[in-house]
Amino acid sequence: MSAQYLYAIVADHAVGDVLAGLGKAGIGKTKVKTLAADGIAAVVSTYRGSSVRPQRTNIAAHQKVLSALLAVTTPLPISFGTIAEDSQAVHTALRHSHADLKAALERVRGKVEMGLNVRWDLPNIFEYFVDRHPPLRALRDTLYAGDREPPRDRKIELGRLFSQLLEADRERYTAQVEAALQACCAEIRRAEPRKEAEIMRLSCLVERADQATFEAAVLKAAQAFDDHYAFDFNGPWAPHSFVDVPITL
Repeated sequence: MSAQYLYAIVADHAVGDVLAGLGKAGIGKTKVKTLAADGIAAVVSTYRGSSVRPQRTNIAAHQKVLSALLAVTTPLPISFGTIAEDSQAVHTALRHSHADLKAALERVRGKVEMGLNVRWDLPNIFEYFVDRHPPLRALRDTLYAGDREPPRDRKIELGRLFSQLLEADRERYTAQVEAALQACCAEIRRAEPRKEAEIMRLSCLVERADQATFEAAVLKAAQAFDDHYAFDFNGPWAPHSFVDVPITL
């Protein structure tokens, strides 16, 4: 029996034609197919090996399959590198999580994921906060008033205050933007900022027909911010951020 590489879970009637049109687009230039179980199906391709290297060609193949699926339905994407021992293991996993997978497919049906990242667009965030927050400016000026280097514990105190103000502003701005997008999103999820300059990273579950409305809402929300803030939205994507059902293989 051959191992099976998994791309996504779909409704079993949704993707036959698009997979036929893909040819051998799967990882390792293999044919992509479905393995169905009572109304749902795993999108898979035969794979030789027990692991997949995260190299460009493999990631591109995985994404190509997901993009093709997204053109005709809303798949539940499976994490890159997921491999089942054989077809029977896939069928067992589908049966084991059948109710949860069906519910998840219904939850995202007709929707796509849109991403929104907002960041401070300036050369020195600390100095910007010093200008905007009098308590931070007062503490900075007190610590560096003389010629001597401030004690380490006082510098830590300054850094802690900056971090507190940074988080408070992030929370306030994120809540403001979420409120502006609420009407055109079925769900909104937050991800932790990865860099100091990042304010928010939002994943938004949006009806396919409402993508233009979402983009207009983002542009309107951005008008409340000045040129020190940059708004970047992206998508549509398969709903990676809204898939909570584990596949047990």
